[in-house]
Amino acid sequence: MITILQPVKYFPVGGLQPYPQTIYLNILQENKNMVENIKDVDIVENLRKDNRIKGYITGFFDAEGCTQIHSENGYVLETFITQSYIPILEKIDKIFKGHIGVHSKESIKDGIHRKGAWRWRVSSDKAVPFLEYVLEYSIEKREQIELSLEYQRMKHTLNID
Repeated sequence: MITILQPVKYFPVGGLQPYPQTIYLNILQENKNMVENIKDVDIVENLRKDNRIKGYITGFFDAEGCTQIHSENGYVLETFITQSYIPILEKIDKIFKGHIGVHSKESIKDGIHRKGAWRWRVSSDKAVPFLEYVLEYSIEKREQIELSLEYQRMKHTLNID
């Protein structure tokens, strides 16, 4: 669920002006509409054709995702996204055929309410289509994605299980 926040009343680092409230709320509404549109159309075609949604999912992965080489029982490429808002994970799963499981349960600790979280996960060769999909627009995780894809290619070249 996208929460509409009030714009900040101070100038962020770097001297950038905060968005006026109407522009800020319009940007948040556009993001909400993009997520809603994913459920309203054929998801596969929409994701492949709409660069705004591709950018949205890539930004979502850059912020909430991870790709790594996991070393339990041999080395395996794992890619995952952890999030409390499960509908977007379900949309991603429809395309990239991973697995959604509980990452953490809702709790109250030291008087602080913590939301529960879900984790979408895809491993090995099944991670490659997703990583290739987000690579073009990735900023924060670009190097991790490139290394993960190279590892998976080398694994096949060297016939390593």
